[in-house]
Amino acid sequence: MENRLSKLRKSLDHSVFKQLTFSEQLREGIFKNLDRDQESDYEIDLSILHLLVEKKTGYQLLQDLYSRGIYNYESNEGMLYLKLHDLEKQDYITSSWGNDGEKFYRISQIGNNILDTHYKQNHTLFRNLIEE
Repeated sequence: MENRLSKLRKSLDHSVFKQLTFSEQLREGIFKNLDRDQESDYEIDLSILHLLVEKKTGYQLLQDLYSRGIYNYESNEGMLYLKLHDLEKQDYITSSWGNDGEKFYRISQIGNNILDTHYKQNHTLFRNLIEE
């Protein structure tokens, strides 16, 4: 891991982030997250909600998840449709049928509220880190 980050560390020495410091606890949390193999259900849910700001089919969504490096559904793509069904039951997303018989998914207002709340929490956290 250290070798992969050496160039990044050198570039940060010459950037705006030079004065940014991290507590040991935060540093450990970052390394822990970098070492894990798969995203949590919460992170996947947020990614799905973010991707469904535009109407998409399940297949399009799956390709977009892959492009983000989320491969949790690679071995069993049907699990994505179960996840979409669960999100729809919770009213986080809506679905509709197209003329060609394809099912389209899109984020709902409740899902948008969740994304907004998550963004505000992370924005505040990041701002607090910079101000420390």
